[in-house]
Amino acid sequence: MRDELQDALLAGEFEDSTQPTKLKRLMELTIRSADELRPTRMIVLMSLTKGKRPPFDPEEESINFELDKANPQDKPRLMALWSGFITPVINHVLIGSWSGLLLKPARRP
Repeated sequence: MRDELQDALLAGEFEDSTQPTKLKRLMELTIRSADELRPTRMIVLMSLTKGKRPPFDPEEESINFELDKANPQDKPRLMALWSGFITPVINHVLIGSWSGLLLKPARRP
């Protein structure tokens, strides 16, 4: 999926490449950090940082994908790419580890 998006960006298939580029960077970051995406780690980190905002990271802006800011002609394709990307990520987080499997009964059927 990331390669499909990269090819489309290189071919100039988007009216405005800003949001597609951000989605590609988000995909790349997710791929690099996939091993860290575990429910128990996320719960611990969220509880430790509750009420605290992390310092601003200029890199964060480059991955802040916002579909509503995409060019209207690009939105249907970006929505399909986003949906195809986020579903496996959520599945990986929720059932891709022992802690995720323990949380599986709490998920909706």
